[in-house]
Amino acid sequence: PSQATVIFELIKTKQFMKKYPIEKLHDLPKMNDPSLEILLKMLLRLVPHAYLESLYLPLIIFRLVKASCLYGVCSSTPSAFALYGLILAGALGDLKGGYDYAMCAMDLLEQIEDKTDFSFTCLVVSTFFCNECMRLIETKYIQ
Repeated sequence: PSQATVIFELIKTKQFMKKYPIEKLHDLPKMNDPSLEILLKMLLRLVPHAYLESLYLPLIIFRLVKASCLYGVCSSTPSAFALYGLILAGALGDLKGGYDYAMCAMDLLEQIEDKTDFSFTCLVVSTFFCNECMRLIETKYIQ
């Protein structure tokens, strides 16, 4: 994909997420479609490989986030939200937004019975939203 495609999909995803405020993400229903859940797990497994081809990575993350909002929460959802937070904080400089999605991901981990992606979500959150980052966000950006 081109960089223009990624930017277009980012804009579409940010517009889409306006319908799903972060405070309401905890209330999303559980996903009822096992086939779709398997598809999202497969997409999540592509993330480390897509990291090498960086333009594919955000597209995968955007699909995971949108599918979780539309069809419900599954074991891949916390990782999707943590990775979306990483895009917000790292690529767009929205530290508070990124942090909020990372914390939402950690909260969702507690709600989900299938802990398949527990360690991956924790890795993303602890690596990119470490205590030092949280301190910076709390002191500089949260008033």
